[in-house]
Amino acid sequence: MFTLLCVIIVTTDPVTQSAEELLVLANQAYELGDYVKAASLYDGIIRDSGGTGYIYYNLGNASLRAGKLGQAVAAYMQAQGLRPRDQDIAANLSFARQSIKDAVPPPEASALLRALFFWHFVLSRDELGVLGVLTNVLFWLCLFFRRIFWRETLGWGAVVALLTTLALGGSYATRTVWPTRRAVISIHEANVYAGTSEDGLVRFKLLEGTETRLIDTQDAWLRIALSDGNQGWLKAEVTRLVVY
Repeated sequence: MFTLLCVIIVTTDPVTQSAEELLVLANQAYELGDYVKAASLYDGIIRDSGGTGYIYYNLGNASLRAGKLGQAVAAYMQAQGLRPRDQDIAANLSFARQSIKDAVPPPEASALLRALFFWHFVLSRDELGVLGVLTNVLFWLCLFFRRIFWRETLGWGAVVALLTTLALGGSYATRTVWPTRRAVISIHEANVYAGTSEDGLVRFKLLEGTETRLIDTQDAWLRIALSDGNQGWLKAEVTRLVVY
């Protein structure tokens, strides 16, 4: 379940070369069982050079083995956002969620919404963009050849291609303008306040690994909501943010 995925970055760019060296060190640390070091190195690569689904997956594995449950859940969620159909990522995220004490159900779209707009949930943002471009090209090709051959089937093909382009384009725009934003608790226990002050009323507490929906930010504070509707303010430093 926690097999390391080795990713080789080939480039002549000096910054990325440094990331490649860090990746080798991170993989070596993981294989030697130094999971804290491995997680720190993977995290550094992501901060400096961005992360792929594989690197986030490795970060999740290293974090989970290092006992950093919140960081593991956040990493797996980010990996799943980049690789939504990867079964290893899904299995490890499910395992990590089951390890959370007194787990609050994560905020998720309803089954009906996932069924009606299935493409929005099974494709990554980049895949939506690429497929949207391809179906748009197909639409114009159908129109072009219909004018030449006057085939009715090409007209229907253009209609299908147009509707598919609109569906994919709408999902791509939604994921770009209003991406999924989650804040995962990264410390053992975090206070959720009524306002942006630690002297204020503590509404409730959340345990490490709990997933919340990010509503707003204000300086070093995050306004979050749970799946049951409860809301409050958290210090940003006690969370790991997930955006995809």
